[in-house]
Amino acid sequence: MSKKMTGKKKQVRQAFLLTKTRLVVTIVVATIAAAIACFVVWYITFARTHLPPNIVINEVNLGWQSYADAQKILDEQLGSPPAHTVQFIADDISIASSSSELGAHYAIEETLNHFRAASLESSLQARLQWLLTQLFTETKTTVSLQYDLAQLQNTLSLLNKQVAYPAIYPEATLANTGNPESLSIIAGERGREVEVDTTLNTLSGAELAELMQVEASMASTGAQLNETEQLAARERAAHYVGQQIVLSGGRRTFTLSDQELLPLLQFPSGYNLEKIEERVTAWQESLSRPAQEPVFTYDPESLEVSEFIPPHDGLQLKVADATDLLIARLDLLAEAAEMAANSEADSETTETPAPETSELAEQAKQEIALPLERTKPTKSLADTNDLGITESIGFGESHYKGSIPNRVHNVDLSTNRISGQIIPPGVEYSFNQALGPVSSSTGYRSAYVIKNGMTTLGDGGGVCQTSTTLFRVILDAGLEVTRRLPHSYRVSYYEQDQKPGIDATVYSGETDLRFKNDTDHHILLYGEADSQNLYMFFEMYGTSDGRTTEIVDHRTWNARPAPPPQYIPDPSLEPGQLRQVDWAAAGIQASFTNVIRDAEGNEIRRDTYNSNYRPWAAKFLRGE
Repeated sequence: MSKKMTGKKKQVRQAFLLTKTRLVVTIVVATIAAAIACFVVWYITFARTHLPPNIVINEVNLGWQSYADAQKILDEQLGSPPAHTVQFIADDISIASSSSELGAHYAIEETLNHFRAASLESSLQARLQWLLTQLFTETKTTVSLQYDLAQLQNTLSLLNKQVAYPAIYPEATLANTGNPESLSIIAGERGREVEVDTTLNTLSGAELAELMQVEASMASTGAQLNETEQLAARERAAHYVGQQIVLSGGRRTFTLSDQELLPLLQFPSGYNLEKIEERVTAWQESLSRPAQEPVFTYDPESLEVSEFIPPHDGLQLKVADATDLLIARLDLLAEAAEMAANSEADSETTETPAPETSELAEQAKQEIALPLERTKPTKSLADTNDLGITESIGFGESHYKGSIPNRVHNVDLSTNRISGQIIPPGVEYSFNQALGPVSSSTGYRSAYVIKNGMTTLGDGGGVCQTSTTLFRVILDAGLEVTRRLPHSYRVSYYEQDQKPGIDATVYSGETDLRFKNDTDHHILLYGEADSQNLYMFFEMYGTSDGRTTEIVDHRTWNARPAPPPQYIPDPSLEPGQLRQVDWAAAGIQASFTNVIRDAEGNEIRRDTYNSNYRPWAAKFLRGE
C-alpha cells in the first residue's frame, strides 16, 4: 500500500474522531444546560412557597418546609407571649403598658418573610449561590418578641410630655430695620426629649420578664451659646443689617428685609433649614399654577369684551434649586459685608476700595430669578381674534398693604371696570372717561381721599391706586402719555414697591390720566386686584413692534420734614382707639425719565416726569 493511501485513511479517521468528540461534547453540554434550566425553573417555583435547606429557627430545622407548614410548627411551639408589663422610666417618672395593650407578639411571620425575601428578591445568580451554600451550611435564628410600633411610640410620647422640656434656640433679632444698635442675640437654652429609637433598641435587647423596666434614653436638644459664641453670632448677624434679598418669578417679586433674613440664620453656625423651607414653600404656593388657555370673546362692531382670560404658562417652582439659590445669596451677603469691613479697616493705607470688594457688593444686591418649570398652553392668544391682540406688550403692578376695607373695595371695583377695555390704534384713552362716574350710586364706598390739601372721606378713595398702576403699565409698554399729574402728597401705598414719583392722580375733569395708542394694532387692557394679598396689576395685550423701555435718571431732592400727625374722627372705632391709615413722609421733589427704543435699539423718545410732593403727615383714625 502506498504511503499516499495510508495518509488519506489517517485523515479520514481523525475527522471521524473529531466529529464524534464534538457530538459527545454537544450532547453533554445540552444535557447539563437542560438540567440546569429544569433546576432553575423548579427552584424558582419551589422557592416561592418553601424555605431553603438547613434553615434552623428556634432550634427546629425547617429546611425545605413550606412557609405555611413552618408557620404552623412555630405557632405550636411558641404559642402566645406570656402576659407582662413594659415600664419606661425617666428620672422618677414612669409610664407602663400591658403586653396586650402594646400588641406583643412573636415575629414568626416577619422571620419567615426575611427568608422569603432572600430567596426571591436577589438576582438569580445570588439566589443560586445562596442555595448551594445552604445545602452544606446551617443558618440559625430565633423568633423575637415584638410590639406594635405605633403603640410603643404613643407610650413614649406620653412619657415625653411629662419629662421633656423645649429648647430655646439661639437667634438674632432686629428691632429696627437698618439699625445695628437694635440688634439682639438670644443665647438660647438647652432642652431635652425622649430618644425613641435608642429606647426601643434597649427594649428589644431586654430579657422577657413579668415586669420589663426600661430606662428611657434622653437626648439633649437645641444649643446654648457661650460668651465667645454670642460675640461671634453678633458679628455674623451684623453682616445682614441693612441688607435685603430680592427674588422674582412669574412677574411676582419677593423681598426679604434684614429683619426677615436674620431668622434664617442658625447659631452657632449654618442656616435654619426649617425656616428657609417655610419661605420657599410660601413662594411655591404663591407662584405655582397650571397652564391657562386663552379665552377672548368680544363684539367685533362695538369692541365690547364679554370675556377675557389671558394665556399663561403653567409654573412650578423648583424648590431644591430655589433653596440652594437663597442659601448661596446668604453666603454672598456675609462674604461681601466681611470684605467691605476688611476694606474699611485698610482704608488708612489705600485710597480706594479693592475692585473685587465693589464687584462682590454689587453681586450681592442683584435680584435673584427664581427657577421655574414652565408648561405652555396648547392655544395662543392670536387664535382668538383678528384685532392684532396677540401678546403681552406691557406690565405694571402695585401693592397697597395697610388699606382700609372700603379702599380695598374701591380698588377692586375700579380695576374690574377698566379691565377688558379695547383701545383702537391712534385713539387717545382717558382714564376718567373709561371709568365713568365715581360715586356711591355707582357702587363706590367712602374712603379717604386727598382733596384741597386735606385728607377727607370721599366716594372712590383708592381709585388712584388703579390709575397709578395703569400709569406703570403705560410706561412699560412705551406708549405716549398725553396727560399725567402727580399727587400733591407722597402716598405710602405707591412707594411700597417703587421709588417716589411713579404715580398718577385722578379725580374729575382735567385731573386725568391719558395716553395714546401709537401702535398699529388694537390694545386690550387687562387687570386684576387681589383683595386678600392687597396686590394688583395691569397688563396690555397687542402686537409688539419691538420697542423697549428703561427708566433712568431717577432722582429726589429738596426734602422737607413731615408735619405733626393728623387725627381723623371715626365713629366706627371705640372712643380713644387709634388706627394708623397712612404714614408720615417728608416733602420731596422727584424726577425720572422713561427711555423708549425701537426694535433696533434706536432711541424713539425720552419722556421725563416731574413730581413735587408737599410734606405729608401720618394719619390716624381716632374713635370718639
